[in-house]
Amino acid sequence: MDELVEIYEPIKDKLKETEECIQQSIISECEDVTSACKHIINAGGKRIRPALVLLSAKVCGYKGKRDIDLATAAELIHTATLIHDDVIDEASLRRGKQTLNLKFGNRRAILTGDFLYTKAISIILQDQSIEIMKTIFSAISKICEGEIEQTLRNNSREIREEGYIEMIKNKTASFFSCCCELGAMLGNLKNQEVSVLKTFGMNLGLAFQIVDDILDVVSTNGGFGNFTLPIIYGLRQASLNERKRILKILDKGSNEEDMKWLVNILKNYQAIEYAKTVAKGYIDQAKDNLKTLPNCTSKDSLIKLSDFVIKRRI
Repeated sequence: MDELVEIYEPIKDKLKETEECIQQSIISECEDVTSACKHIINAGGKRIRPALVLLSAKVCGYKGKRDIDLATAAELIHTATLIHDDVIDEASLRRGKQTLNLKFGNRRAILTGDFLYTKAISIILQDQSIEIMKTIFSAISKICEGEIEQTLRNNSREIREEGYIEMIKNKTASFFSCCCELGAMLGNLKNQEVSVLKTFGMNLGLAFQIVDDILDVVSTNGGFGNFTLPIIYGLRQASLNERKRILKILDKGSNEEDMKWLVNILKNYQAIEYAKTVAKGYIDQAKDNLKTLPNCTSKDSLIKLSDFVIKRRI
């Protein structure tokens, strides 16, 4: 995390204020709600999405306080989606801690996610900008669509790479794009300049999700079950018998022996390297998107953040 401290240097004061705002936002009259929110909010997230709002706003010369509110809303929305994802996936760990669904049960976890959504919406409404509202609510809709697409494709064994890219564009990248767009909108830039940061966020988000999917495969947690890019590429290269075993693992779950076998198969067919190459391509595009923006420390941080995304433990 030391690297992120350096990357966030131009916005460190704003990020501190955002963190204080986040902590204030999760306080409820019901102590159990506050406790559940704190369990996940304080579990060590990287705060990449609020940082994108703040850095984009700073690149665009914004001087006010609206960026702090929108950065807070972005983190609350992101956290709410994580909680709901963990319920859907029946996950047991999030950021090294028990998930809310495991610790408190599905019902309480879902309601906690809903609570965070309403807190975020309240902040957004106070901003009183119709364009800001449209941008954020459109991104939330895309996140939901992406999750539904993933469920449908996994159930139907949809293994086309194009479908996977479209799914993660909605599920993850659209919100990265939204965060960058929000910061740019605060700076009152021309539409073309706003579009630059919006596209940067989309490419960064695509790379981020691909790297996450690689980490799921190579981790010791056995993060299998979805048709992610390494899996899709591996299936394309595998023999008929290997394909049958891979699909069986995805359908039925994996034991330690299956996990080792699958990781070895993916490595043998260069599936993980292929996914890294695709992710690197999106990072290169993201950094290229920034070339037309004026040079400044915040732009440098966006470039460094792009490099950080691709280097994460892979």
